[in-house]
Amino acid sequence: AHLFWHLSNDDRMRMYPWLIYNIWKARNEKVYSNEDWDPNNIINHAAAEASAWARAQERQEAEDPIAEVAVELPYSGEKCQVDGAWKATECRAGLGWYTLNPNNGETLMGVCNLWRG
Repeated sequence: AHLFWHLSNDDRMRMYPWLIYNIWKARNEKVYSNEDWDPNNIINHAAAEASAWARAQERQEAEDPIAEVAVELPYSGEKCQVDGAWKATECRAGLGWYTLNPNNGETLMGVCNLWRG
């Protein structure tokens, strides 16, 4: 499970898992799509992916947390709410919508049942 746990912790060694993964991807492209990858591109792509992953793992310290203040703004326009539900095991989905005009209190709504086809 831990193939690379004995490797030294420098930038060149951190690239090895990415290099093996990109070689594997290039092999699959050759086998399944008959596409050839340039070996230099494999190395460059692996290095770029390893670098991007390492940067994404760095923790960035927040400077000064800013307190967020929620402000309730008056809203005088119509609001439309929608919802839908489905199951992966079913061939249908249910959809619905509801709208309210706060100026005159008028409401409208609609629902439907859609079949996957």
